[in-house]
Amino acid sequence: MDAHEITAEEYDEIPELTDEMLQRAEFHVGDRFVRRGPSEGSDAAVSVHLLPSIAEHFQAQGPGWQARVNALLMEVVERERALKRR
Repeated sequence: MDAHEITAEEYDEIPELTDEMLQRAEFHVGDRFVRRGPSEGSDAAVSVHLLPSIAEHFQAQGPGWQARVNALLMEVVERERALKRR
């Protein structure tokens, strides 16, 4: 199959990325999920009990599922920190 070559006119039609879009973006290298930004230090090894349906949902997304759970939890932490600063 031939790949479509993007023309200069098509580039002009592409909307510019906003800061909000970049904040929500998930970055992948191939099939591997890449965490955003530097780590806040060493990861803490903990055991967390999840409902089976939650574990299955994330595990079904493939490798990197634990990093995605961690990223979602970090979003909640940052949201709560922002609320406390008000």
